[in-house]
Amino acid sequence: MNDVVAQLTQFFLQYSLKQRAIITAIIVGFLSIVIALLMWANKTEYELLFANLAPQDASEIVTNLSNDKIKYRLENGGTTIYVQQDKMEEMRIRFHSLGAGSNAPQGFDDIFDPEKQNIGETTNMQRVKIIRAKEGELMKTLNSMIWIKGSRVHLNIPERRLFEDDRRGSASVFLVLNRSSVQESQIKSIPALISGSIDGIQPEDVRVMDSRGNLLYNGEKENTLGLSGTQWELTNSVSNEIKLKARNIVESSVGFGNSSVQVGVELNFDQVQQTIEDIDPDDVTVLSEEIINESNQDNVDSSTAAVENSVTNYEFSKTVRNIVHGTGNIKRLSVAVAVNGKYETIITDDGEENQQYVPRTPQELEDLTTLVKGAIGYNEERGDVVNVINIQFADPVVYEGGFIDNFKDFEMWKEIFMYLLIAVGLYLGFNLVKGLMNTEATSKILIPFELQKKALASGKENSLIAAAKEKTPEEEIDEDIYIAKLSPEARARMKANDKMTQDVIAFAEQNPEQVTGLMRAWLAEQPKA
Repeated sequence: MNDVVAQLTQFFLQYSLKQRAIITAIIVGFLSIVIALLMWANKTEYELLFANLAPQDASEIVTNLSNDKIKYRLENGGTTIYVQQDKMEEMRIRFHSLGAGSNAPQGFDDIFDPEKQNIGETTNMQRVKIIRAKEGELMKTLNSMIWIKGSRVHLNIPERRLFEDDRRGSASVFLVLNRSSVQESQIKSIPALISGSIDGIQPEDVRVMDSRGNLLYNGEKENTLGLSGTQWELTNSVSNEIKLKARNIVESSVGFGNSSVQVGVELNFDQVQQTIEDIDPDDVTVLSEEIINESNQDNVDSSTAAVENSVTNYEFSKTVRNIVHGTGNIKRLSVAVAVNGKYETIITDDGEENQQYVPRTPQELEDLTTLVKGAIGYNEERGDVVNVINIQFADPVVYEGGFIDNFKDFEMWKEIFMYLLIAVGLYLGFNLVKGLMNTEATSKILIPFELQKKALASGKENSLIAAAKEKTPEEEIDEDIYIAKLSPEARARMKANDKMTQDVIAFAEQNPEQVTGLMRAWLAEQPKA
């Protein structure tokens, strides 16, 4: 082991400081990429377990998860808990069975539990419990709506008193929405729900607000359209209904995609109240009759004069009708229908089959007009207009979106990114190994280990080369193979060393006396042992 460490140490020290920094950065980067890929491949996928939990419930659930060594993640200040994906369904069933969410809205079953002892409760306490139970039931219903994340309901129900008319109550609703945009019909469903559930509360007695402080419903009275919505919504609804009827009847004759229908509807939103009183002169009823008899006696001749008067009161039969004309009646209707012609197959002189456009006949257009009028409830007195014309439709543009749609797949990009990281890691690793193989230090490492061991023991400056010269003929390495493994920089340094050695040898041969004097001076300077 020490030999391997020494070998790697010597291999690393053969490079300059700059080269060592580059090699270290490449190795660290490559290992980081490999570790990141492994961590990403083994990443735990989390899925929502519970949201909007009370602190007590969240603490209980987290404690159980920790005891069971199940991975989890907390968000939204600890009120939302995520667990690993493969355990989500099991944990949800388990915690529901254990009564998780004990701080959820409590209804009648929770407050008026038969197992609980209610002895000694006063009438006022029972009344408060009833109000709490009603609030809880309403909150349960509201929380079951997909666009509501959470809710609070506050009811103000006045206490009934003797000899006093029933007083109307009120309600306030606080909502936490799942999305920012909510339709008006959805908001209006809340006052309708509360007024239908609580006696003495009308829709105009309900106030609705959201968690951002926006007043969503301020107790407006229902408009004259009732549940049909606003005037624009009603107009659009009637237009679509008539358009569907006209298109169905036309497409049944000309085929799917060969017709286009547009409808314009003008509705009357004026509310008219009419009172009609009809009197029948032939139907007379005696209401009362008064008869007065008077008699007068003459004192002269003792004669008596009798007078009879009668008063009869009659009542004619009459009918009073109060007619309220509803709003949203159709005032005028206009329908435009465009139908495509027919295509017939003809054979040319060359024997090829071609499709030829043939317009529809006036009789066909007249028949289609009659069908449309019958389907939409045409009324000439109302000024309705129906136009059916024949026009050649343009050929639809074929959009080949299959290839482009593939790039919208998130999973595909996820796999491409993973493979790309692997390819980059392999490329960097290959270049690192290739660069190391072409260096002088790497070539020295390729010399048999026994020679390196001798070189390390000798302590000479050029230890590997010296050890290579001492190896046996069986261990001799071809110089061409050795030189080919060196990098261009190493080969250049080797040639420079060879040239310097040849110059020294040539100088010694030409000036033997000077060389001898120089060697004697070196020996004289060496310290004596």
